[in-house]
Formats: sequence, C-alpha cells, structure tokens
Amino acid sequence: MSILVKIILVLFFSIIFSNKLYAANVAADTTYSSSVSGTQYNITADDVDIIVTNDSTLSRNQKLFNNTDAERSGATITIHSGSTVTTTNSNTIFTGGGEFTITNSGTISTSNSKSINISNSDGASITNNSGGVISSAGNTILGDAGDGADNTTIDNSGEIFSTKATSESSAIIVDEDDTGTTITNNAGGSIYSEGPKATIKLGTSSTITNSGSIKNNKSVDKNSIELIGNNNTVTLKDEGIVVGKIKAATGTTGNTLKFNHGLGKSYYYNTGGDFTLEDLDGNQVVKGSA
Repeated sequence: MSILVKIILVLFFSIIFSNKLYAANVAADTTYSSSVSGTQYNITADDVDIIVTNDSTLSRNQKLFNNTDAERSGATITIHSGSTVTTTNSNTIFTGGGEFTITNSGTISTSNSKSINISNSDGASITNNSGGVISSAGNTILGDAGDGADNTTIDNSGEIFSTKATSESSAIIVDEDDTGTTITNNAGGSIYSEGPKATIKLGTSSTITNSGSIKNNKSVDKNSIELIGNNNTVTLKDEGIVVGKIKAATGTTGNTLKFNHGLGKSYYYNTGGDFTLEDLDGNQVVKGSA
C-alpha cells in the first residue's frame, strides 16, 4: 500500500471518528453555560429543555442542534442574551421533523445558509425577542425543503435577516403548499434581506401581521413579501413599514391585504398581483391607492 493511500485512509477514519467523538445525545434537560466548539447535539428524547446562557458560544461546522426524528415532540431551545449558537456551513438548528420551540434573545447565525431549518416539521414555533438576532448568508429560516413546514409560528421583535446578495437570499421562506404559517413582526422588529429573492415567501392559508419593518434592501422593485400560494392575509399596522413590493404570485387567488394605520392616515404600498383590499379603520381604499 502506497504512502499516499495510507495518508488518505488515516484522514478518512480520523474524520469518521472525530465526528462520532464530537456528537452528544441530549436526552434530558440541559443547560450550556460555557463555550464549546465542534460538538453536535442530537436531541434523542421528548420534552427536552435546552438553555444556552452565560454569554456562551456553541459553534460547529453544521447541524449544531439536530433533531431528525419526525415523532419527537416537546423539545425547546432557549438562547439567552449575550449567548450565540453558530455554524460555518449550514443548519445551525435543524428540526427535520416533530414539534420544536425556539426562543432567542441572543444570536443564531451561520456564515452560509439556513440558521434554522424547519423543513419536514409541523408546529414549529420561533420567538425572536428584542435584541435577538437570527441571520445567515443565505436563506435564514427555511421551510421549503423535503415535505415543507406546516403550522409554523414566527414572532419577531428583534432582527431576522439574510446578507446574501445573490440567490437564496430570503429571510423566511416556506413552500407553496405549506399551510398555517403565522408571522408576526412586532413594533421594533426588523426582517430584511440584501438579495433579489423575496425577503419573506409565504405559502397557503397563512398570515403576516406587520407593525415593524420588512425590507428588501436590494431594490424597492424587488419583493419584500411574496405570496406564492392561495388564501393568505397580510395585515399592515400602526407605524409599520414595508420597503419593496408586496406580490401575489401569478395565478394565486384569495389573497388579502388589510390596512390598519388609523382613521384618516395615508399610506402607499407597491403591490403586484391579485389582492382583495380592506382598510380596517374605515378609510376608502381602492386598487392603486395601496
């Protein structure tokens, strides 16, 4: 056997065993209060509460927190202010199925795509508190791979954004057939992107309520909100702003824009596609005035 082949084999087995060495099963409530690099945390039991605290940083190449069992339920991850979970490749938090709850007051990030991958899930819940950051250089919260993601709830008071300037640049994306998504962007909350794709892509029978800011920083002519399925409702409230186009995809039906800015208030939104328009304060609204 040549020296080169021996070196390749040594490297191969080193990678295999190092991956096993740095994998930890999480089968009970666990608090991480010091920084760790390289370990993957596999959730192997129901109703596990995970807390990252004390300004700790947990980092890895990919799939830092990993739940691949579609029958797994009740898992929660809470990241305190000052603490960070991050990957250099992708899928910082990977649900892969089952119920999942994430509450973030710190930072969830990746230098590639998918900070949070909720594809194949049903009932995932993400709360990003004021001061919390969820970011990626790609699609940040992804729910359109595999079987998609149904009944997802995202409540944002912090920042959710993508820094990618080319493709795969959505901050939140679900599949056309995904139903029951609820996105609430509260006052002070910011959801934005830097690329040509829609900042938020919404599926079917879902809702967005905006009191903060939703922006596509690439161009005001790019989509900030794109409804790729039917029967969605977007409610634009208070002092909230949207920079970029609100678009209902060609051929979609039953999509509604509701305005709740106060009696006598004027507003302008760049829209495209077929919408039903409704002003909740009784102001007159017609196609074109939105």
